[in-house]
Amino acid sequence: MDKIIEDDELGRLVIRVNSRARSLVFRTKSDAVYVSVPPGTTLKEVKQAIENLRGKLLASRQKIARPLIDLNYKIDADWENQSYNSLNTSSEILKDYQSPSSKLRFLEDTAVLMSDIRSH
Repeated sequence: MDKIIEDDELGRLVIRVNSRARSLVFRTKSDAVYVSVPPGTTLKEVKQAIENLRGKLLASRQKIARPLIDLNYKIDADWENQSYNSLNTSSEILKDYQSPSSKLRFLEDTAVLMSDIRSH
């Protein structure tokens, strides 16, 4: 049976006894911190481990607590000013890159384009 500890900073900690466990294992999930413990582990030992690892557990909880993206999320970009927008189809894009040297130029141009997109 699970034992639940409510902590002011960490939130809910769910303690589970696992007969295969050889040590305490902490897993941070969005709803709680799950702690698997070997049989015979006392609550005092678990609480001591929590105190010893409090900083790491808090950091782990903050990583998990990322905001979800709204399904109505939109990227508002000024596409008219982007030079690549004037090309209408992929065949138009690729017609300038037929020779081996121009294929390399295409890869370089694509890398520049991607870095420009990432920087905005």
